[in-house]
Amino acid sequence: MTYKLIVSSEVFSALEVYVDFIAIDSQSPLNAERWLAKAWDRLQTLKTFPHRCPPAPEDQDFDFTVRMLIVD
Repeated sequence: MTYKLIVSSEVFSALEVYVDFIAIDSQSPLNAERWLAKAWDRLQTLKTFPHRCPPAPEDQDFDFTVRMLIVD
């Protein structure tokens, strides 16, 4: 079974902040690109196996399930 994956604007903003941190503060733009690719790949796996991730703390605030996926 394949599930619909909805990536919110808040997630995109959080990814951008973290990637900028890696690229600028850690002076490692290549690592930032690698981390973003890994994060995006892992997000895509939620389409086929979302239940491996626990519900996020904010799950109770929504009418649908919000899962938590930690990347590194």
